[in-house]
Amino acid sequence: ASVAAKMPIQHTLDGLIGQNPDPLVQKELQRIKKDFIVYENLPSTPHYTLKDNALFEIEQYCLDVLSNTHIKKQEKEILDVAQKAPIATLDIAKRDLSQWGGTYRPLKLGELLINFAKQDRVALKRRNAALSAEDIATLYGKIGEYLQLATRKQQARRVLETVNKLKIAKEDAISDLVQELAGDLNATRTYAVGERAAFLVFEYFADILLRADQQSMISDILKDTNASVIRELIMGSGKTKVLMPLLALLRADGKHISTIIVHQAQYQSVTSDTQKILKDALDVSLHTLEFDRNSAYSHARLQDIVEELKSIRDNKEVLIITGKSLHCFLLKFIEKACEHFKNPLNPTEMTNELKLMREILGLLSSKSLPLLDEADLLLSVLHEVSFSLGKMHGPIGQEIDLITELYDILYNDEQIKQLTRIESDLKSNPAAPVLTEQ
Repeated sequence: ASVAAKMPIQHTLDGLIGQNPDPLVQKELQRIKKDFIVYENLPSTPHYTLKDNALFEIEQYCLDVLSNTHIKKQEKEILDVAQKAPIATLDIAKRDLSQWGGTYRPLKLGELLINFAKQDRVALKRRNAALSAEDIATLYGKIGEYLQLATRKQQARRVLETVNKLKIAKEDAISDLVQELAGDLNATRTYAVGERAAFLVFEYFADILLRADQQSMISDILKDTNASVIRELIMGSGKTKVLMPLLALLRADGKHISTIIVHQAQYQSVTSDTQKILKDALDVSLHTLEFDRNSAYSHARLQDIVEELKSIRDNKEVLIITGKSLHCFLLKFIEKACEHFKNPLNPTEMTNELKLMREILGLLSSKSLPLLDEADLLLSVLHEVSFSLGKMHGPIGQEIDLITELYDILYNDEQIKQLTRIESDLKSNPAAPVLTEQ
């Protein structure tokens, strides 16, 4: 029945492709046909039904999992090991000094989870010199157990939410909810926890179990930080709220600035969401930088920016900035350089401000590990940032006349109207083919 249903659709697409001469329509139909062929080759998905009393049994199972209080004990054990008091006299003195100076930060669970994902024993030892190699191994083991229990509780909570929806669902919605319930119940981990600590941390913060394709995507991005990798994710998959901040943190290596670059329209919402993940959940600072043509570019301000960028790098924190801000800063550097070197016959040394701007550009380019959110918007050639230079001039009359004449020909010449149809022409010939790049 499934094959019989698929064949008429493919015949219908072939017929539409042959009947419609419009190149744009043909291109779209060919794309739909390719997508349909991919769909045909997908493995069949089982269809689930509910037995009598099954909802009650599933609900009881979930409540039993959620009632397990062992996770609180695990969290305390983790913090007890991580916050082990120093024994050496020098280490005690360092801790006391930092406490008196107000700079002491005990290790918290969020920071420990990120360290577990990175498996960075050196950084952990640096945060608490009292930890031995055995302590760190014990700590990682306890964190792994904690995350497995925590994600099991999350799974039970997701299943329970679907169960509650099914209790009040209308007849036409029950089948879809049953399939969703089966998907949550049957979801299993497809990797070895001991070998993929980062995956376990992602699952915990994203409240999901990673599929194979999601695991592959994360591995690709973390494996080679110099590679240009673009991944398309569906809306609602947690890309901005979860994936971006966690990837940015895991890529922060103390040698480069881990940077999230977003579109101007998303800046406020992304900054708010990322701040919630990094600061509230992980106790890690999020830094922002904004530039436009009228920003302060004094020596003192530029020096502060350099110091802040180096601090972000050294402390393995995260910077968020818009693509427009980067363009504005680069254009401002070019503008100031043009003003300074306007007389090529009398070259002068670069000013301290220009040197600082050049250093900032270096930190944001070759010394940065960027993650681009909505890459299609950021890299679009249809948008650009421009600074006008010199005196303002009106358009040249002859140019206006020439442009007007060109549009008059395109819209009113009968021979052109027979050859092609221009979308912006309200009186175009509907029988003519659409004007395309081809």
